Amino acid sequence: MNAREHDPAHEAFQCVDPEQGSAWLYGYAADTLAAEERQAFEDHLCFCLKCQEDLEWLRELLHSLQASPPVSLRVTLTRLIQQGIAPAEGLEFFFQLYERCPLPVTAIEDGNQMPLLTEYQEMPLFERLAASTESSDLAFPLTVTYLNGAIIGQFRRRAGQLFFRLQSESLTDQALACVLQYPSPLEPETVASLTVRPGEEKRLGPFRAFAPSNTMQEMLTTLKRFELRLAASE
Repeated sequence: MNAREHDPAHEAFQCVDPEQGSAWLYGYAADTLAAEERQAFEDHLCFCLKCQEDLEWLRELLHSLQASPPVSLRVTLTRLIQQGIAPAEGLEFFFQLYERCPLPVTAIEDGNQMPLLTEYQEMPLFERLAASTESSDLAFPLTVTYLNGAIIGQFRRRAGQLFFRLQSESLTDQALACVLQYPSPLEPETVASLTVRPGEEKRLGPFRAFAPSNTMQEMLTTLKRFELRLAASE
C-alpha cells in the first residue's frame, strides 16, 4: 500500500458531535458496534468530515499493521507515521482502539502444532460439537496468535489448573502489557480480568471449570469468550 500524506487541513476540522464521534469511532473501525450504534454512527459520518478522515486513516493504519512482520508495535507505528500513512496522533489512536476492542485472533495451534483457527471461527457449529462424545482430547499448550503475530499467548494446563502466558517476544516495547478478560470459573456469568506482561504466566482457575470434558471443541468454544486487550504497563 502506498503511503498517504495526511492532510494538514484535517486539523482544522471539528467533529460535529464530539461525544458521539469519540464514543463510536473505534468500535466502528473494529466492527464491534451493535446494529443500532452502527447505524447511528453512519448517520453521523454523513455530516462529519473529521470522523470521515479519522476513519479513513485508521483503517489504513490497521491494514498496514496486519501486513507488518511481528516487531514492536510502537516501532511499526512510528515508522508508519514517519512515512505519512498516519498522522502523528495515530500512535495514541491505535492504542486507544485496542484498549477498547479485543485484539483479533489470527492463528491458533494445539500442542501438536495442528492449526485450529478454522474450527475456532466456525460457530455455532462447534457449540454442537462440544457436546459430542466423539470430540478429540485437547493437546496442550494451546498457542493463540493475535494481530498477525505481534502478540502471542499460550494457554497451559498444569496440576489441574489452566494458565495463560504472554510470550516474552510479545509487545517488545516493555511499557506495554495486556489485559485478559474471561468468564469467571466460580461465577460463569461474571467477567474476570487480569493483567499479563511479556514473559509472565497467570493462573486462570481449575481447568474443569472451563472444559469439563477435556475436549478440543469444548475448549475452543470457551475461548470464544476470552478477550485480550492492550494496556499501559504500570
